[in-house]
Amino acid sequence: MELEQLKNLANLLDNKFEVLGIKFGIDPIVGLIPGGDMIGLLLGLLIIKHGYEKKISKKGMTKMIINTVVDLLAGIIPVVGDVADFGIKSNIANIRIIEEEIRLRTNGVVVEEGVVLE
Repeated sequence: MELEQLKNLANLLDNKFEVLGIKFGIDPIVGLIPGGDMIGLLLGLLIIKHGYEKKISKKGMTKMIINTVVDLLAGIIPVVGDVADFGIKSNIANIRIIEEEIRLRTNGVVVEEGVVLE
């Protein structure tokens, strides 16, 4: 998957919907079903894999892994974790880490497959 597709995935998982001013994605909804947090984890790992392929720094990769693990651990706590999962946006945060590191390497412009993303 390319960065733009992963941004769309992160948005779907973390921010796609808004109710009463609260943005959320399918991640906390899927997390309500038994084993659903594992689905969110697997999809989140696609973003981490992209960061690895783009040679994101060890510091950036560590932050991305921590974001994803915190999201997973929060989501598996019954009730409280499910509520917290609505506020945790690990996938969006991980995309930002990838974009920022690419920007730093390319003087402020993210270029993926010939498409300029600003």
